[in-house]
Order: sequence, then structure tokens, then C-alpha cells
Amino acid sequence: MKAYLWRCLVAVLSSFSRTFNVFFLNGRDLESTSARSYREPWPKAIKLIDTLLGFYESDHCRKAWDKEVRDARTTLARADLMTTKGDKNDV
Repeated sequence: MKAYLWRCLVAVLSSFSRTFNVFFLNGRDLESTSARSYREPWPKAIKLIDTLLGFYESDHCRKAWDKEVRDARTTLARADLMTTKGDKNDV
């Protein structure tokens, strides 16, 4: 139960980060402020975010970027599988 609540809290905080990125930074809705700070790069934002979230994890912005890239690759791989399965069924 504790792990579930923690996962829910992280998901809610992540949605706030993505919302902030969209409304205040004119960014994409599928990218967190942390990941965007790393991608741009925005050294001052990285330092601020990594300092604020240092209790949670070190090097947070880089890890957020890495996670979003991994998630995107997983989604693309699943889409490729669906396309491949669809092509075989059409034959």
C-alpha cells in the first residue's frame, strides 16, 4: 500500500511539472520541467531543481530525461509490434 501511495504522489507531482512546462514555459505536455531543463540545457534550472529534489534523488534532471527517453522508446517498440501484428493478420 505504501508503494502504491508513493507512486501516486510521484504521478501527481509529475503532472504538475508537465503542466508548469506547458503553461509557463510554452513546452510540450508530455515533457516534464526537469527533463526539459536537461534537454535545453538550462544550467540554472537544473541546479535549482536538482537542489530542491536532492532528498529524493541525485542528478534528478538527467534521470528524468533518461526516463522519458526510455518511456518513449518503449511506446515506439509497442507500436512497432502492433503494426507488425496487424500486417501479418492482413495477409
